[in-house]
Amino acid sequence: MIIEKLELENYRNFEKETVLLNPEVNVIRGMNAQGKTNFLEAIYLFSSAKSHRPVGEKDLIRFGQDSLKIKMDFRSGDIPLHGEINISQDEKRKIAFNGIPVKKNMLLSEYFKTVLFTPEDLEIIKGEKELRRNLLDDAICILKPNYAHILKDYNKCIKQKNSLLKSENISNLIPTIDIWNQRLCEYGARLVMYRDSFSKLLEKYCCQNMLDLTSGAE
Repeated sequence: MIIEKLELENYRNFEKETVLLNPEVNVIRGMNAQGKTNFLEAIYLFSSAKSHRPVGEKDLIRFGQDSLKIKMDFRSGDIPLHGEINISQDEKRKIAFNGIPVKKNMLLSEYFKTVLFTPEDLEIIKGEKELRRNLLDDAICILKPNYAHILKDYNKCIKQKNSLLKSENISNLIPTIDIWNQRLCEYGARLVMYRDSFSKLLEKYCCQNMLDLTSGAE
């Protein structure tokens, strides 16, 4: 995957900017608050349709403007591709690849894959286990888009079951609780299968990396 050109218009602190990238290694440098992280965030949007930072979509639009536009030319092997993201204050975002609208976020990773590392990611090791689980889920969603469907259904089931358990009407609980439990078991089993498979894939690389980092001592 090689990015050739990135165009930003009314995005964050960029009024209008076009950047041509090297097909090998690119180093983004500059003074503080010049937009280095914003630039990387714009690239990340094409693989997830969301920022890696906890902000709303409208926060991405340059102050005082009504909409933003991000365009990217890239290659997957020998295939040239063009992506475009439009976000406005009063409309839903519009995403397209090669002029074809993309309606589901989970489809984006089929066109463009990224690996993001930020200083905040150190919390994955030191922080709550939920952060590690989220990292696992995000990685599997990129490799196996169907996983995103299952994860969405599983979380939806949990939400609906919890709502049912909080209901004061016990007559609604008894006939349906078994149905929700069965669905949770089905979706949960499939999630475990995917996670187990991915963990075994990681193990091969992690063990070797640990040996290399410690010169075989650990």
